[in-house]
Amino acid sequence: FQSLQLALFCLSAIVLAVVSIPWILLLLIPLAFLFLRTRRQYLNCSRELKRLEAIAASPIFAEFSSSLAGLTSIRAAGLEDSIQRHFLSLLDKYGRGFFSFLLTARWFGFRLDMQCALLLQAVALLAVALRD
Repeated sequence: FQSLQLALFCLSAIVLAVVSIPWILLLLIPLAFLFLRTRRQYLNCSRELKRLEAIAASPIFAEFSSSLAGLTSIRAAGLEDSIQRHFLSLLDKYGRGFFSFLLTARWFGFRLDMQCALLLQAVALLAVALRD
């Protein structure tokens, strides 16, 4: 959702720029190429990170269900601390994948913001330079 919102923000900035200054179309070609390259990098990376996140989530559910099934045996043997440490290590592995996915989403958003800022800076400079 956030990437769609940022893409629409960039699109609205482009439409506003083209309406106000048609010369900005010359800048749009390299910016479109840059946007498509950034989008491709983000999609490839986020797809792999989501896959890794799903792989890391599977053992959590398996461990949780097996711990619930054998709860009386775990308590009788006094292994609560060991099971808890193992479960927390599984949560840490899952958290690394999820945090990496969040970082890539923030990276993509930052890149789109910078591209929009570049476009708006060019519009401002051209508006001052080409005023009647």
